Order: sequence, then structure tokens, then C-alpha cells
Amino acid sequence: LEAVILNKQNQRITERVYKDLTTETSTTDILDFVAASLKTTTKSPTILAVTASSRDPYESADFYEGLLNFKGVESSWLPLTPALAKAITSKQCESLDSLRTDSMGVFNRETIYPDRIKAEKALCDKGVDHLVKLIENATGMMFNGGDQSLTRKVLFDDNGKQYPWTHAILQRPLLVGTSAGTAVQSGGKNEYGSVPMISNGTSLAAMREGSFAVSPPSERCENECSNKLSSDSLTYEKQGGLGSFTYGVLDTHFSERNRTMRLARLLADTGQKHGFGVDETTALVSIRAGGTSLMTVIGKSGVVHVQSDAKNSGAISYWPVGTVIDVTKDGFNLAKRTVDNALPSIKIPPLPMQRFGTIFSDAKLRSLVQAMCLTQEQQAVAQHDEFLLDLNATENTHYYRVNTSSTGCAVENLAFKVKTF
Repeated sequence: LEAVILNKQNQRITERVYKDLTTETSTTDILDFVAASLKTTTKSPTILAVTASSRDPYESADFYEGLLNFKGVESSWLPLTPALAKAITSKQCESLDSLRTDSMGVFNRETIYPDRIKAEKALCDKGVDHLVKLIENATGMMFNGGDQSLTRKVLFDDNGKQYPWTHAILQRPLLVGTSAGTAVQSGGKNEYGSVPMISNGTSLAAMREGSFAVSPPSERCENECSNKLSSDSLTYEKQGGLGSFTYGVLDTHFSERNRTMRLARLLADTGQKHGFGVDETTALVSIRAGGTSLMTVIGKSGVVHVQSDAKNSGAISYWPVGTVIDVTKDGFNLAKRTVDNALPSIKIPPLPMQRFGTIFSDAKLRSLVQAMCLTQEQQAVAQHDEFLLDLNATENTHYYRVNTSSTGCAVENLAFKVKTF
């Protein structure tokens, strides 16, 4: 029932992005960082946008081309869709229409987005070697938001084997992802084994049901779905995603959707030690140069580092914008420059002696942790339904005020434990 939108010249009207009109300065900060990173890598930087996380990747192509339209950078949409991945590797480019329907569930795209479909067919006709070379010549790549399980379909075939271009993607100097495009970068192997890719779930469902190494339930499913899952069940891909980030499991929309306990449960169930939850309008920057590895946080809010000790227990850290994190064989610690430049403590009333309610909804857990940090509180108790959350400062817990925002207090190693009652 979707109608094509044409201008008077019978050409498709494209979506336009006016970045200079945004009222969210944190978005501008992140985009400026991406542009600067591209330009420091080469004199003629290029970036390719992959929109495979969308059910209809053609619909989101306009937006990402506009978003990545930086001065001095050549940006373009890469028609790397699940249909193209199947067609180009099996030399079935003439069957793209049917593959689009069968593997992606989209119809009549040649009428709605004729230019995008034409570009997809042209790329397919040039073959695998050309696609690999195109990616090898790119400075950076960006993966869009949506469903990370869909993006995984353009990285691995139905048997879980890497496509010929996946290695080339891993070698790009700069990889950028938003939402699902961040989550899909978890993968590869580390000292704890294979790094999984999270694909669905809420904290409450994770604590009640555990995790499932199966495909995520359909967005359309209600109550009980396939494999006896609910729409809130925690699911993951055991073999992980792209594998550009091997430190641990990446998660997104983190504090706003209160995903700390779902990430903690996944770590406990899979034997991984570290998880990294990126808040909205925030970026975790992982830098590797020579023998040096570090991370920093830019944007609006912060990043939660989750360490799992056992089911529903471990430690959390909160890294606000401006934080620098040293990455060593011993783990992830606030850099000396961050600690040395911390702001003076402020005097605010202590936390009330009460049990905080509905803690696993909205961003309430982040708010409580920030309050503990600002008041130098050593303990807090909260609950949600049948769950009781204990937060305790130990000898390894540290608080530092990094910036003056409402999420500007850095926390290191705050112990948590969840019990049922």
C-alpha cells in the first residue's frame, strides 16, 4: 500500500538531512568526531553506509547518505543487502527481485526506490571481487540502527561462514555504528571464549527466564512466540557478530531502557566477563594505535561497564562523557588524566533512607547510581516487583565528578547483587 513519491519531473523525491539545524549539540559533537577521524586517516577519505539493519534498507539509504555528508569526505550508500549477499555469491543477480521477497520480506521496491534498486543490481553484476575492492578502498563504514540480526545476514551466510567481503570490512580504519549497528560489532574471540551478540530482551525477563541462544522473536509476536519465548525474552547469537569489538558484549539505548541486568545475565550465562552499554546520543570510542589501546566517551550521557561474577551479581562502572579509559591486560580503568582532572565534590543532601521502587524501568538505575556518586553514598537498596537490588561500595569503588551534567559523575566498580523475595 506504499505509494511512490515523485516530483514534477517524474523523479523520486529524496529525504534530506539538515544537520546544522539540529538542537542536540551532542549529535553534532559525535558527527564532528567521525568526520575528523576520517580526515586524519587519509587525504581523500570515503565512507560507506550499510543500512542492512532495516527491514527495508532502501528506505533508510537517503537518511544515512545525508547524515554522512561531510565536507571533504566522499560518502555513499553501499547496497549491501541480504538479497544482494545471496545473489552476488551465487551469481543469481537476475533473481534479485525474488530474493528480496524471500529473504527480506519486502515487495515492489523497484517502484518505490527505482534508483536504489538499480544501484543494487549494478553492484551485483560487477561481482564479488569488485565488492571486496570497493570496501577495501573505503576509509570507513557505518552500520545503521534497526535489527542487528538483519545486519548479520550480510556478514555471514546461512551456514555461519563469513562472506568474502567481511574480512575487508574488519580491516577498515574506522567503523561506526548506531544502535543495532553498534550491537552487531560484538563478536570474535577473547580469553573467555566466543563473544556473543545480544539480539533482544528486557532486564526483568532476563532475570526471570535467563537467556536463549536462538533467533530473536518477531516484532509482531505477542505474549508467547516461537521457541516458547516472550516478546521480552533475552536472546543472543552464540557466534557473535562482526567481531570488530572483542573486549566483550556491546549493548545500546542502555540506561534509558534500563538494560543493565539483561547484559549482566547474558555475561553470566555465556561466561563472558565484560559488557559495555552505550547510552542514547552517546558514543563509545575504541582506539587502537600501535601497541596502545584506550577508550573515550563522547556525546551526551555515558557508558556503563558491567562485570559479571555470577548470575545477577557483579560490579558496574559508569563512564561519563569526557572520560578516558585505559585498556590493559588487567581490564578497563579510568585513565590518570581523567582522575587528575576531576571536579571538586559538591555538597548535596544525603540519599533518603528508603527502598527505591520500580528500579528496572526508564533510567531510574542510572539516576540512583549518579546520586550515590554525588553524595559519596556507600550503599543503596531498591526493588522492582519480586526483585531486590543491593548496591554496595567496596574498597575498589571510586567516585569522580567528571563534568557538571546530570550524568557527569564517574563510578568505578560499584558492587551489585539481585535477590528475589
